[in-house]
Amino acid sequence: MFLKIIGSVLVLWSCSTMGFYFAHRFQKRVQALKAFQTMLQLLETEITYSMDDLSAILKRIAKGLPREVVHFLLMVEGNLRQSASVAWQYSLDRCATKMGITSQDEGILSSFGTNLGTNDLDGQLHNIAHFRTNLEAALQEATALYEKNNKLSKSMGLLGGLFAVLILL
Repeated sequence: MFLKIIGSVLVLWSCSTMGFYFAHRFQKRVQALKAFQTMLQLLETEITYSMDDLSAILKRIAKGLPREVVHFLLMVEGNLRQSASVAWQYSLDRCATKMGITSQDEGILSSFGTNLGTNDLDGQLHNIAHFRTNLEAALQEATALYEKNNKLSKSMGLLGGLFAVLILL
């Protein structure tokens, strides 16, 4: 009897944890996209008012951002020996899963990186404005999915665990 109780608690705990894990993935995506929005605003300001190279700009804007995005930006900065677009894509390939973004988000970020550092000031600002529009749409979609699936994931984890416990008993 005691083993059944311990087993039931473990099954319930693991199913609930799995539900919270899936809910956290939705939240992580929203946080990453918001961090990229902040990064974009800082990048636009730095490009407009500073005459520094991209490496110095990336180091400066990385300071107030979440850890995953900071890691991404510092990886881009560290790989700028190649072109900026190659460094951006390389870093994006390495960090996408850690940041919790989808392949659609990765495509948006990749398209921004292809034009990074290749245009004059006006071209860069136009690229940032275009990217901001795409990023805002992705953020709205991610927020809607988070609001829709957050409670659902947590509840399904708990209810799935309860159902499994009832079946096993």
